Amino acid sequence: MELALRDLRDHPDQQIHDAIIDGEWRRALQMIEKREKKTKKGQTSDWLTVGTTSWQGTFLELTRAYTKACKASVLLMLPEPAKKRQGRLLLDSILSRNPPVIDFNAVETIQSFAELRHEIDPRIDNLWMQAANAQPSDEQLHKCWFHSRFRMRDWQGARKAGMTYTKHFPTKRDPFFWTIFANFMASKTLPDINSEKQLCGTMAYRMCAKAAEAVVSEPDQKELSNGRVIRTLDDLVFLLDVYESQGKYEEAIMILESHRTGIKSRIGRRSWKLVTSKIRLLGSAHRWLDQFRFCFELLEDASPVNDKPPVHGFGKLGNDGYVWNALVNSALSLKFPTCFLDRDDPDTKPSETEITDAINLNVYKSTRLAIASLLDDYRMDRNATCAGMLWASKLEADIRGENLATKALQYFEAYGHKIFCFNDLQPYVGAMRPPVVQSFLHKINAWLMERGLSLFQFVEGKKFDPKLLVSKTNALKLEYCLTHSRVNEETKVEAFIVECIRCYDRGLKNCGNNVGEPMNFAERFPGDDAGLLAAATLLKFSGDYQDHRMLRAVLLLDELSKRSPGMRWLIGCNNISRTINQEHTASHIAVAVVDTPFNSPSAWAGF
Repeated sequence: MELALRDLRDHPDQQIHDAIIDGEWRRALQMIEKREKKTKKGQTSDWLTVGTTSWQGTFLELTRAYTKACKASVLLMLPEPAKKRQGRLLLDSILSRNPPVIDFNAVETIQSFAELRHEIDPRIDNLWMQAANAQPSDEQLHKCWFHSRFRMRDWQGARKAGMTYTKHFPTKRDPFFWTIFANFMASKTLPDINSEKQLCGTMAYRMCAKAAEAVVSEPDQKELSNGRVIRTLDDLVFLLDVYESQGKYEEAIMILESHRTGIKSRIGRRSWKLVTSKIRLLGSAHRWLDQFRFCFELLEDASPVNDKPPVHGFGKLGNDGYVWNALVNSALSLKFPTCFLDRDDPDTKPSETEITDAINLNVYKSTRLAIASLLDDYRMDRNATCAGMLWASKLEADIRGENLATKALQYFEAYGHKIFCFNDLQPYVGAMRPPVVQSFLHKINAWLMERGLSLFQFVEGKKFDPKLLVSKTNALKLEYCLTHSRVNEETKVEAFIVECIRCYDRGLKNCGNNVGEPMNFAERFPGDDAGLLAAATLLKFSGDYQDHRMLRAVLLLDELSKRSPGMRWLIGCNNISRTINQEHTASHIAVAVVDTPFNSPSAWAGF
C-alpha cells in the first residue's frame, strides 16, 4: 500500500496521508475526525460532496470525498469489531452513492486499502470507470487504475482498465500492450467453464496480429504513428507466447520465418531464444520433418568437422542439448507403423494413408543414418552422447539395452569425474534389462579399480585426487538407482552402505577432517553425496524411529549438516535429528552409538 500511495499526486491533507503511510491508524482517525468538524462547520450541504470536473468548488469540495474514504478505510483497519462495522457501513455508502464518487484521491485511497485487506470488490472497478469517463484526459488516473488491478492480479479488472486507457489514449503504446498482457493472463488463469476465457485469448491474439502486420521491412520506412507495432525482441517473444497459447502454431512459425519479424530480421537479431521457440513450435505443429531438418542444420553448422558454409550462422551455439533432444524426438515421431509393406494383395491400390506411412518410414530410415553420422562427427561431446543414449533407449532393435549400456559406459569414462554425470545418465539407464545392468555396473567398477587401486589406502599427509572420488560417488548413485531402489536384498544393501561410508570417510580425510581435529568447513566436499546416499539407504530399509539404522542415519545427516553447510538445503534443516523425533537430540543419539566410531568404516558393517 505504501508504494501505491507514494506514487500519487499531492494529497489534499498531507498529514493524514503521512499517518496512513506510517500505519498509525488511531492518529489518522483523530485527524480525520478533526478535519470533519472543520469541514462541516458553516456548510449547508452534506459534507460528502462528489468530486467534480469543473473544479469550481476548489480545494474544499475536492477534499470531502477523500476525507470520508480515508475514514472508512482507517476504521476497517482498527481491531475493534464496532469500528470495523462502522467502517464497513461508511464504505458501502460511498460505493453505492448515486451519483458516484469520482475524486481521484478518494478512489485511489479506497483501492489501496482494499489491496491491504486483499479484497477484490467489483464496485471499486465501477468507481474507477466513472472517474475515468468523467476525467478522460487524466492519464495518471488511468495508469493508477491499471496498476492497482495489476498488483492485485485481477486480470479481468486489468483488461477493463487497459481497454478504457487505450480508448482515451489511442496513440499511446503502453496501454495497447498492457491490454494485450491483461487479456493473455486472463485467458490463462480463468477457469475453463468461464465463458470469457476464450474471448480474452482471442482478443489478445487479434491485437498481436495487428501489431505484427504493422511492422515494416526497412527501418527507414514510416511505421504507424500510433505505436501499436512490434518494435523490440521482447515484444516478439511475447507475441509468440500469445500465439502459442491460442494454438496458432502455423501463424507463429510464419512470423519467425518472415523477413520483417523473423529470426534474422532487425527485430529478431539472430536471438537464440527465437531459435528454441521455432523448434518448439514446429514440434507443437507436428511438423516433424521440418523440425528434424532445422535441428540437423543447426548441429551441422556447429559440427567440429564441418567444412560447409553455415546455413543459419549460429556456429558453436547450435550444439545445444535442447536441439539434440528435439532432433531425436522428431526422428522418432516420423516412425509410423505401415501396413503397405505387408499387404497380402500387392495388386490392390494403396490408400492415401498407407502411402503416407510408407513415405514416413523411408524418411525415418534416412534420419537414422543422418543421426548416426552426426554422432560420429561429435564423438564424445556431452550433448551428443546424451542424445545418443536417448536414441539408443528408444530403438526397438536395442530391446535388451546392450547398445545403450555401451554408450552409457563411454559417457561415464569421459564424464564420470563430473558431478552432473549421474543426472545425465539417470533418464536413460533405467531402460536397461537386469542382466545388462549387472554387466554395466561391473564394467564401471572394473574401470574405477584400474584407475584407483589406492582409493581407500590413506597415506598421512598425501592428498587424494577428488576426481576419482566423484567418479566413485557417481558409481554408487548408479548402483542404488539400478538395483537397491528396486529390490530389497539385505546382504547387498549392507555392503553397499559400507561402501558409501568408506567413500564419505575418504572424502573427509582428503580434506583434513579427521575426528578429534578442528573441522575444516566448506560448502560441499567431494564425498558428501556418498554420505547422503548412505543415510538415504539406511532410512529406506529401517523400521520405526527406534530402529538402530534410523538412529545412525540421523547422526550421519546431522554430521553432514555441520561439516558441509551446502548440504543443508538437500537435507531440509540444520539439525535433522530433531525433526525425526523431538525426544532425541543429536547428543542422545551419539551416546546410543558411542561404540561406533565415525572414522572406522568397518564398524558400520553391522548396518
